[in-house]
Amino acid sequence: MEAALPLWVYEYAEAPRQKTPRADVPACELDTPSAIIAAIKYAKIAEPSIEGQGGDDNAYRVACKMRDLGVSEDTCTEILADEWNDRCLPPWNFEELQAKVGHAYQYARGQAGAISPEAITEMFTVIEEEKPADRPVPFFDYELDGEPPARKWIVQDWLPQGEVSSLYGDGGQGKTLLAEQLGFCVSRGLPFLGLLTAKMPVFAALAEDDRDEVHRRLSAIRKAYSSPPKEESYFRIFAFPSENYILAKASGEGRLVKGPFYDLLVSFLEEMPEGPKFLILDTLADMFDGNENIRNQANRFIKNVLRGLCAKYETTILMLAHPSRSGMAAEDNLSGSTAWNNAVRNRITLTSHKVLSDVRILTRVKSNYARSGDTITLCWQAGVFVVINEAEALREAADTHEEVILKALEEAAKEEMPFGDSRNHGNNIFNSLSRFSTNGKPIDKALLKSVLDCLIASGKVVRVKGKYRGNGLYPADFERDD
Repeated sequence: MEAALPLWVYEYAEAPRQKTPRADVPACELDTPSAIIAAIKYAKIAEPSIEGQGGDDNAYRVACKMRDLGVSEDTCTEILADEWNDRCLPPWNFEELQAKVGHAYQYARGQAGAISPEAITEMFTVIEEEKPADRPVPFFDYELDGEPPARKWIVQDWLPQGEVSSLYGDGGQGKTLLAEQLGFCVSRGLPFLGLLTAKMPVFAALAEDDRDEVHRRLSAIRKAYSSPPKEESYFRIFAFPSENYILAKASGEGRLVKGPFYDLLVSFLEEMPEGPKFLILDTLADMFDGNENIRNQANRFIKNVLRGLCAKYETTILMLAHPSRSGMAAEDNLSGSTAWNNAVRNRITLTSHKVLSDVRILTRVKSNYARSGDTITLCWQAGVFVVINEAEALREAADTHEEVILKALEEAAKEEMPFGDSRNHGNNIFNSLSRFSTNGKPIDKALLKSVLDCLIASGKVVRVKGKYRGNGLYPADFERDD
């Protein structure tokens, strides 16, 4: 008869170790220079693991300590491999060491970086979050009597007044220029991309442009709108890339506290004329010092920090942001938590046209108050964005390249090596883009495909199939020996 195991063994097996609250939220930024230095110093003196003397448990304790000092899992593995592992008997191979560190980071209690230099310093510098003097009072449905107030817009259907909207675009797409053009129009009540605007004071905090760059852009915008520099308006700009633009940062306890730019921005808002105002913030990465992947932090930054400014100062905010690589690949142009999309009332994207290289597509990806999915096709002309007709632009591109493409197709056909557009064709047309240059500039693949589709649809090019030889693309008037 087998002996019964002690009760504590069953209790231990049935109760796996649980993480403490906020264990997944770092106490501070990981892998800072001071944290790495502290981790290296500790690794050099940490007790080595010895086989038969609790080596596994010791490795777990060492890795947990490294985590507490504020280094990431990958950095911890690298430091222990360089500074600690050679003293172990026997040393772990890299895969074993990586597994030990991963186990520690998975099951460690408390917050990573809890005893890092940054976390200890931050414990004494946390700024208490502001609490409203008068809390809102719930209302009954019957109090909402009569006709509701009309919704107000800064730009009809594109920018709701009094709310936080975001504009996402990859670097180089022109979102800062577009925002400056918008601010210029709103400050003067001028149409923006053919859409009416509500005139109001504008303030722009630009973390990526300096005074000279803003000057160049505004000079082009003034010329485009035939607007004199001294025209009566209020468009004030803070553009000093070397300054700290952090509005809010995540504290060691996961709360958001005011950053160094918050009070300065508030002072600028208080200096603006009374009444509704428009605030442009460029960019999110420069103004939010937290983990963009943590839903709670993203949600609170939008709803508490930015919408708090909207409510207190009658402000509408447009926040500019960059998408992540995965966001661009998925074509939702997001970065981090989905809360960045869900918390704003309106989200717009600026992306490159898939065929026309100098054309941009402005898309209303999400709107709580208008139809989502609407687009405006833009082209950069003389330093500003102007609206163009996408279909006409595609036709113009086709007309520009038509003669060159037809000539190249004819020459290939005469050589009895016709081009084809199927993947397995022996003379694939998309592998010979240099043959289709116009004015010395090669055509890109997307545009070539678009122009070919137009030529085939119009009957100017025919696609020959089912022949033993000679399958491919031909000018319609080319005489083939079938």
